[in-house]
Amino acid sequence: MRIFRRMLLCLVVLAIMVGLAFYSVFRASQSVPEFYTAALELERDVASKAGDELEQQVEELHQELEQGSRWEIVVTAKQINGWLAADLDQRFPGLLPPEVKQPRVAFQDGETRVACRLETPNVTTVVSMALEPYLTETRNELAVRIDHVRAGRVPVPLKELLNRVSEVAMEAEVPLHWAQEDGDPVAIVQIPQSHEELSTGVIIDTIRIDDGQLYIAGRSDKSFEFPQAGFDADVNRIANYFEFKTKRHP
Repeated sequence: MRIFRRMLLCLVVLAIMVGLAFYSVFRASQSVPEFYTAALELERDVASKAGDELEQQVEELHQELEQGSRWEIVVTAKQINGWLAADLDQRFPGLLPPEVKQPRVAFQDGETRVACRLETPNVTTVVSMALEPYLTETRNELAVRIDHVRAGRVPVPLKELLNRVSEVAMEAEVPLHWAQEDGDPVAIVQIPQSHEELSTGVIIDTIRIDDGQLYIAGRSDKSFEFPQAGFDADVNRIANYFEFKTKRHP
């Protein structure tokens, strides 16, 4: 009888340990990054004003590009989050899957932090990731290193996420391929140089993340020869893809 009591005691202890482990994982999955909490507290009128500032900067950048000179743009996380809060659903309804809500960003320690609320029938959590964008030695080639992806504090396997990113890029006909850096996946995208609304080519030579802001700079190339299928063809394909996604998720 003693051995059976010991076995029963061991099973009870094991059950308690497993329960505590699952509880610990659940609690960790409910953790919310500090930057995300702060970004969600942005008031509606402040968010709308910040979003308008972002659109104004983009318009001014277009004018600089048309002048064929050196250009730069500095975008703050507050401006992007304001646009996401006030304009994303109105400008691009159905762009995000219905289970993805309230995306926000932060620029910290040379990385772009992205987070959103994920609500499914089985789980509600905040998914966050750290991205490190930089330019490669190839002109206008952007690399984005994925440092980590987490649900709360729980690491999320990357395979399914990377496959989904590849599928979206393929459906939108965006040229994307993957590389690795110190074991981390790196998405590499070629940024088109041509745009039919501009008389010059667009070259990006600097991308830098400072505390709270993203700095992008480059120059206009008057000697650039535009291909027949340039930037607008890519934009149209992307727009058509997202229009299709919108119809699927009204």
